[in-house]
Amino acid sequence: MKTTNFLLQTKNILKSNRKKISDINWIGLKDGTRVCDWKEFKTLADFECPTFGLQYVDSRLVIVGDYWWLERDNNNWAYREIPTAINVLGWLETVRYCW
Repeated sequence: MKTTNFLLQTKNILKSNRKKISDINWIGLKDGTRVCDWKEFKTLADFECPTFGLQYVDSRLVIVGDYWWLERDNNNWAYREIPTAINVLGWLETVRYCW
């Protein structure tokens, strides 16, 4: 069974989305409970887990920044952003251009 280090996986998804550790506001469960800081998370997240298959990480886990967050999706991290007016207007302009 192929495994990956969960901490390394987390750092890689942050990096691929141009986020730094300093961009994180809080880490915890979606309902705002079990909140910890990066230092505590780093200790807890340093373990090997399968790259697919069984779920080893709580699906309610989130890492939250300003206007963005990471959430668990099919045993991987999924990057999400809150839409902003600028993004929506840019999308509308693109749609209008296509018509």
